[in-house]
Amino acid sequence: MAPNKRGGRERNEEEEEKEEARDEGVKAEALSPSPNSTDTESKQPLVESEDSAKRKASLRVLVVGCGNSALSEDLYKDGFINSVSIDYSEVVIGQMQKVYKKSIPDLRFETMDVRDMKFAKDTFFDVIFDKGTLDTLLCGGEDTARNARMMLFHIHKVMKAGSVFFIITYGTPDTRLHYLQSSRFKWNIKHSQIGKRYIYTMTKR
Repeated sequence: MAPNKRGGRERNEEEEEKEEARDEGVKAEALSPSPNSTDTESKQPLVESEDSAKRKASLRVLVVGCGNSALSEDLYKDGFINSVSIDYSEVVIGQMQKVYKKSIPDLRFETMDVRDMKFAKDTFFDVIFDKGTLDTLLCGGEDTARNARMMLFHIHKVMKAGSVFFIITYGTPDTRLHYLQSSRFKWNIKHSQIGKRYIYTMTKR
């Protein structure tokens, strides 16, 4: 399993089970159509139209700002086995590489800043996940708006037509959509809510 998400603080089994249940619900919502979602067009994301194990395995997945979350592991167990997870912290990436070296050696973790991703030219991903990175950039420090725009710009660059970008966040539509709806981004947007969290789904045109 991945390291404790709360920086070493002890959590009892009941707390862990509740958090896992919430994460499972959010993840399931992200990967399936929602009747309460708001979509600019009727086109559904790529992962919604293909549910075979073979199709999942063929998708190139990027997890940004992975931290020590178990999201990458969960996606792998769900069949998304071709993934790259990035974080700007060398310490965290080193920990994750060590954790999964034996249990899931196919999981790839790389040190990289989402605001300035250094992938090889013509590198594209089919599915991209962000769980909390945009929130972090917008919740403190200087140049929060600029940092958010840089993150979204670099993610947009590694998407191709039909690629899907999921943001799992506590940010309400009135605080997030004006960043996502910039004219520089060629994607369709939908959003839905599960519990206290929101899921934004961008499908590139």
